[in-house]
Amino acid sequence: MNPQEYDGVVASWIEGTKIERRDVYHLIARSAFGDLYIWGEKTGFALKITSVLSRCVIFDFQPTPEQMDRKLQDFLLSTDVESNDYGDLFDRAKKKLGTPNHDEMYGFLPALMLGGPDTLDHLEKLKAVEHLIFLSQLAELEPYDF
Repeated sequence: MNPQEYDGVVASWIEGTKIERRDVYHLIARSAFGDLYIWGEKTGFALKITSVLSRCVIFDFQPTPEQMDRKLQDFLLSTDVESNDYGDLFDRAKKKLGTPNHDEMYGFLPALMLGGPDTLDHLEKLKAVEHLIFLSQLAELEPYDF
């Protein structure tokens, strides 16, 4: 994955939000189901977007330069398959649809935000950039309610 290919995706999700004004952001990782892990140049791991639900977790932290390296290490060590497996569908999707290419993702059709069901029968391999931008246009990005 080339993060620069996703600059438009990041902009599409955060444009016009208070998040946009806080930092300059870059996508550093993406899951097979379109979870987006966004790194801020000043804030480090600043945002995780669950694109299929238009929900996010904002990490409001201003690290020192020394803490930035630690934040990256923490991110890399804490990311696992289970936390990126939407509804335990990954193994079944991989068996049915095959492994997505670097520019693809698993996506629900119709999209969940349009009332589509989150079942294996409605999952397809889609072009990631195009589908993520499409999802960003369906609903306003909202923080999770914990």
